[in-house]
Amino acid sequence: MGNLIWSLSVIVALVVFIAALAQGKNFGVALRMGVGVLIIGLAAVFVLNILGWALGFLLSLLWVAVWVAIVYGLIVVAGKAIKGAG
Repeated sequence: MGNLIWSLSVIVALVVFIAALAQGKNFGVALRMGVGVLIIGLAAVFVLNILGWALGFLLSLLWVAVWVAIVYGLIVVAGKAIKGAG
């Protein structure tokens, strides 16, 4: 996902740069506009990576919690079965 966003931001930055030059903007101004789009794209990729890591961490915690609940349930059921048999 990050690669897609970065690729799109590079394409959009080139389009913005060329459009600014076509409108008669100064080269430096057009370059700053294009670089601004690249910085926004880079920030978006960074935020998505952080969110992805956070989501992965939360899902792994959820997976651990599910297994703990399953093992705990099996222990409780086995304990009741042993008490009932004795």
